[in-house]
Amino acid sequence: MIAPRSFRAGDLGRLAGAMICAFIAVAGFVSPCVADDADATKTVLLLYGEPRLLPSIVQADEAIRATLTARSLRPITFHTEYLELLAGSNGASFEPELARLLEKKYATVKPDLIVAGRGAAHFVLSRRAEIFPGVPVVMMGLSRASLGSRNVESGIVGVFTAPEWAATLDVALALQPGTRRVIVVHGGSPIDREWAARAQQELAPYERRVELQHLPVPSLDKLLAQVAQLSEGSIVLVGSVIADTGGRPLGANLVVQEIAKVSPRPIYGLLDRLVGHGIVGGRVLVPGAHGVKAAEMALRILDRETLNIGDSVENVGSAYMFDARQLARLGISETALPASSIVRFRDVSLWRLYRWQLLAGLSVFLIETALIAGLLFEPRRRHIA
Repeated sequence: MIAPRSFRAGDLGRLAGAMICAFIAVAGFVSPCVADDADATKTVLLLYGEPRLLPSIVQADEAIRATLTARSLRPITFHTEYLELLAGSNGASFEPELARLLEKKYATVKPDLIVAGRGAAHFVLSRRAEIFPGVPVVMMGLSRASLGSRNVESGIVGVFTAPEWAATLDVALALQPGTRRVIVVHGGSPIDREWAARAQQELAPYERRVELQHLPVPSLDKLLAQVAQLSEGSIVLVGSVIADTGGRPLGANLVVQEIAKVSPRPIYGLLDRLVGHGIVGGRVLVPGAHGVKAAEMALRILDRETLNIGDSVENVGSAYMFDARQLARLGISETALPASSIVRFRDVSLWRLYRWQLLAGLSVFLIETALIAGLLFEPRRRHIA
């Protein structure tokens, strides 16, 4: 449940101004007040570089819409564009045409705010002055490192996040102390390659402890043939796999499900949606949390607060999350998990669900039993007396 948004100083100021204007109007004077935009509908453009049905995009999008709708003091109209920039090998060839299309489409319906997902963020950074001059932007789901030394214009803020490869491998090695080999599976889209570069950087120190093999996916069939032959002491670590190296769409959900069918070795991952599809768990990203934080940033901007890149937040929406069924299959106790871990898919017993109700019922039963026993014993006591 989303909590109602608390009033800010700006909200109270607008409320006081509205009350003064109303008093002047009721008194019969010509009001000098100009209608404030407190009740004016705001237009928010949601831009995604990924396909519409990518699970992480669906999660983040739902969170953004729900948060803005529930907490905004004014009506909001949403426009959404799925640019699908990541479908091909680099996605750059048709960006000029996309820019011209968006410029024409929004020439008369200028958005008050843009929320750009990770796949669209760099497109917006490059084309904002051309298509949406001066429109505030909230970037979401990309890492700060991906910006490099890029100069970011005023009015652009980020909700930065990044896959936590080292934290996930740490917990995997702690839960599987006999691990000697780690297969790290990567896709071939631009985002997949960005994740792969970060993995190679973060996991390099572990090469002194285990054999590390970074495995780009040439095709799903070839990947499955390789993981099916993994020897004992191996684990599989899956990151972002939007497409294979030939640009054919895949998706991490599908990849994990298929690996789980052919490989007896444990699988770990870095995305929350993979929990329940075959991975043991890991330090996972939670796109819904990214969406909520991006919406909170958007609300501040719609309340006339100016945010810039220095106001960005980092490492939002990560959690240790595990599948209870996989833990049971591997004989791993939940006590071995990191503190504050989320464990999903437990077999919930009646005792766990209705403990207090059962205790209350048992207490009533015992009291009634004692009363009945007392009533039955009372004639005998009198007879003896």
